[in-house]
Amino acid sequence: TSSVRLAVERGKALGPLVIKMTPQAIITGTLVDAEGDPIAGAPVRLVKRTWAQRKIFPDNIVQAQTDEQGRFRLSQIGPGTYYLSVQPDNMNRIGWISDALDGEGQPIREQQVETFYKDSLSFAGATPITVKAGQELDGLVLTREKIAGHRLSGHLAPNSIGSDMNNNLTVETMDTTLRFFTIRV
Repeated sequence: TSSVRLAVERGKALGPLVIKMTPQAIITGTLVDAEGDPIAGAPVRLVKRTWAQRKIFPDNIVQAQTDEQGRFRLSQIGPGTYYLSVQPDNMNRIGWISDALDGEGQPIREQQVETFYKDSLSFAGATPITVKAGQELDGLVLTREKIAGHRLSGHLAPNSIGSDMNNNLTVETMDTTLRFFTIRV
């Protein structure tokens, strides 16, 4: 988008003014779990690829909550190429917060993970969605996947490589999704 500043002086006529507006696109669809059941109240987000710090990152454009039937509606979208994702319920601004045990003290066997359209667990493998000005893209189905839980065990030496002064250890995956977790000891 570009802008032009107009100076209007008192008593002077302004010539013809033409304002061109681009119709915005709309994307609608349904969020389901791995069994095909709708997921209510989950955040679905539309992202663009952004290059920063020598990596490609998902840059949030717009987000919407699913309704009781798992439907979502993303609007006010300019023409372009985007990617659709749903995050796990336990995702926050800082990262993925996950308990190791369930409410009964048993190890958690499955975890929700951020899932990209169409059925990709990584941003790198996501299917691009290209929208044109004014287009209404309807009927997309986004499936939030689960993966098997894993248990880590061992010892953390104070000030070891990868740990900070508070004995928090951060482990990063080797893919482009930038998933990480912190172990507090």
